[in-house]
Amino acid sequence: MESQPQRACRQFSYKSGQLDIPVKVLELLDPDFGLYVWPSALVLAEYIAHRLDMFNGSPDNPKVILELGAGTALPSLLLAKATRDNFLIVTDRPDVPQILANVQEALKENGIQTLYPQDPNARVLVRGLGWGDFTFANEYDKVGGLQQLLKDISCMEQINNLSSSSSRSRGQIDLILGSDVFYNPP
Repeated sequence: MESQPQRACRQFSYKSGQLDIPVKVLELLDPDFGLYVWPSALVLAEYIAHRLDMFNGSPDNPKVILELGAGTALPSLLLAKATRDNFLIVTDRPDVPQILANVQEALKENGIQTLYPQDPNARVLVRGLGWGDFTFANEYDKVGGLQQLLKDISCMEQINNLSSSSSRSRGQIDLILGSDVFYNPP
């Protein structure tokens, strides 16, 4: 009989100016994919809290922020709670569905809505993105790679009328974050 991975909920608190930002992170300890907060995620989250102004967009010009290999997604969770005028794309390996499901659960735990097709007005999209995958979605790969991600960003911008109201290039990513990015080929 296989044992179930151990679950843990860790709480972090960040201060940015007058703002106190509590963040709950869900960990799933499993020998195959060890989903826990890495020290690099803690460092990036501290940096974000101290430089929050750098990560803020505006209603007329929201930022699109992509986190690669998010793992437990601490930096994205912090940004989703601390900023209002951003769109966040949280990615990790598409071949380990527990990682993306864990991020979705952590977003719910923190009261953060996820993006279409569930809610076109939300600001966070969680999706798989594999290293070196530059494809569009197709009948064999429903998620697709980087090309599909850029297409999804363009659709998100259209739904929210972003491209017409700002000086953005369609499909533009303003910031790319990476604190839990390890490449482990099969």
